[in-house]
Amino acid sequence: MGHGCVHADPGQTYCAQRGPGHVNAAKILELTLYDGFDNVTKKQIGLHTGDPTKFKTYAELESALKKQVEYFVDLCWKGGLVAHQVRQACYALPFHSALLADCIEKGKEQASGGNRYSCSVYNGMQIKSPQNVANSLAAVKKLVFDEKKISMDQLLAALQANFEGYGNIRQMLLSAPKWGNDDDAVDTIFRDYWSWSHNLGRIFPRTLTRRVV
Repeated sequence: MGHGCVHADPGQTYCAQRGPGHVNAAKILELTLYDGFDNVTKKQIGLHTGDPTKFKTYAELESALKKQVEYFVDLCWKGGLVAHQVRQACYALPFHSALLADCIEKGKEQASGGNRYSCSVYNGMQIKSPQNVANSLAAVKKLVFDEKKISMDQLLAALQANFEGYGNIRQMLLSAPKWGNDDDAVDTIFRDYWSWSHNLGRIFPRTLTRRVV
């Protein structure tokens, strides 16, 4: 869920919390195609957003994906809050704090108010792989919903088999239009998804003072 780095950073302030982590939207799209079920772990890890084989329109698939992304973004935020609270309570950085202004004089660790200018939070979250999501959505929209060259059942079967025995479907998907090639249909999908995901912070306002455990 999260990541971190270790380095000496002398100065007057330091961000102790680097945000809740990253969300892999391409994986979430895969989960959406299986109603929240993960074929790797064989567990239901996402929401039940409907059986895609029953979807009549592309808009239904897009709506299901957004619900799944919202769910995992919210989950990631909550995990980040828990990690921050645990860090505050159990994990100190005495060496690094000694390099920051005022920590030694105050006798306090950096995240406990020792450093001169407090910057203990960076509320950044990255929703990864928007291009892959746009390309995938464009391919499904074109081949399954618009041109109906393959059915959703066929697509899911091909994915389940990792395309073994489904080379023709794989080639059709690879040949579908891709983002960044002046194709308005794909570029519009990317733009709309990017704009929507960029504003998710307004849907899930969080503060690190809010206790979730």
